[in-house]
Amino acid sequence: MMKKRIFTLLAIIWIITIFLFSNSTSNNSNKLSYEVVNHLITITNKLHLTNIEEQDRYLVIKKINKPIRKLAHMTEYFILAFLVFHILNYYHIKTNKYLLTFLFCFLYSMTDEYHQLMIEGRTGQFIDCLIDSAGCLIYLICHYFFEKMKRK
Repeated sequence: MMKKRIFTLLAIIWIITIFLFSNSTSNNSNKLSYEVVNHLITITNKLHLTNIEEQDRYLVIKKINKPIRKLAHMTEYFILAFLVFHILNYYHIKTNKYLLTFLFCFLYSMTDEYHQLMIEGRTGQFIDCLIDSAGCLIYLICHYFFEKMKRK
């Protein structure tokens, strides 16, 4: 019973988190992602995984910012799928857990993109729904194969 409540609470918190990220103006959203990418470059440079010089930093950030943003979208919905799937488990829903999880994430993604239409400088794009749904699908595929391997 406690796990059911915890996962439900975490899912609600995560849904609100996604909403708040989407509620940022395009300038604030871009600024945040540029900062994240900048920190990633600093970390990879310190770990000697990259050697990006200071004068090249802005060009690299500009080049990889969009793919990093899309990866972040996928990660958001990977986490959402994890939470929703486990809620369905704890409510003992046996049929169509994979489909229900996917539909929930996809529909929430559509509402999220619709919400972005009302935010300054943001656009709602169906391709982003597909990217979000890909994150959900990756979780579901991983879970399916993990469960299959556990049974053997």
